Amino acid sequence: MNSKENNIKLIFCLLMGIFLLLCRLDPSLAKTDRTSNYISEDSVITFLFKANKNDPGVGALTGRALEKLSDGGISRQAGQNILSLISGESLIVAFPSDSGQGADKLEYGIVTGYVRENFDFTLSLRGNPVRMKAKTIPDLENKVLGPLIERMILKDQGNPKESSKADKSFNREVFQGYPIVSLAKREGVKRGITAYSFADGKLLLGSTADTVKKLLRSKEISHSYPFYESFIKGKSDGLLLADNNQGRLTELIQNDKNLAEFGTVLSLGQVHKAALSFDLVDENSLTGVLDVFPEDPGRLGFLEKEIQLLGVFLKGRLFLEGLSWSNNVQKQEGSVRMEFKIGNLKKYFEED
Repeated sequence: MNSKENNIKLIFCLLMGIFLLLCRLDPSLAKTDRTSNYISEDSVITFLFKANKNDPGVGALTGRALEKLSDGGISRQAGQNILSLISGESLIVAFPSDSGQGADKLEYGIVTGYVRENFDFTLSLRGNPVRMKAKTIPDLENKVLGPLIERMILKDQGNPKESSKADKSFNREVFQGYPIVSLAKREGVKRGITAYSFADGKLLLGSTADTVKKLLRSKEISHSYPFYESFIKGKSDGLLLADNNQGRLTELIQNDKNLAEFGTVLSLGQVHKAALSFDLVDENSLTGVLDVFPEDPGRLGFLEKEIQLLGVFLKGRLFLEGLSWSNNVQKQEGSVRMEFKIGNLKKYFEED
């Protein structure tokens, strides 16, 4: 497998791992601070994920994804245990940075709830038991979760030896009453999660400190998102929204070498927005619906043909990854819908 295929596989695993890691539906916690409050108005991509703890698809795939991501460092059982720390629907937002439009220049933030009461938890990482215990919320955030996140950030940056000196590697500030911790700027800092904060029962992670600040600013703005309400009440596990306002999504895709080929299949400049919902059926399959809305309703017929071509394109790409694909495309009122199914996930996550 060449480097490009490895990168594609790594990205797929990484996204799936993040999505599956950040899921546990706890309605009582969601009432205190809605995840939708953190959706940024200039987001190009918005991703929401929820799951019932008894969901067979989420339960089966989570352990496999985390085990693969950590190269065996986190066992499947440990992956299941980590999930018990997470509460509430989770959110991932992405938007162009000031320095560029490519996907590798995206700024992104993650918001998720976490267990805050009776916190006494032990998990095994690489065979070593790690106990996390806290009697109060400040102790949980400052003495347990905070140091753990900082060690993970440093390890992701390739500096495991600095884990014991994590405090000296981070900047600490207060923004709108909330503490923000971010990796100190220096040469060689890799892209990834480099900052975090805690706010009203939520953990906020960001690619930069400014990203976390943007999430906190969004929290103070009055929001009304019909798609959020319908998603929370619906049966889907995940919802992905892509906004092409002012051509931002088009520019993002065209300027990224790994995504540019989608521009050869779809007339991106003619797409207004797209919504993709999916359900993790079991350990081996995923079903979903993609709705694409054109700028000009008169182009629905042409868009339908392009979406059919997109289905053929995805079938070939996923075949190279060992995954099966089937789909059905039809016009709707004001949009084109593609219903699809991905199979062979179990084998995919078990392969090296």
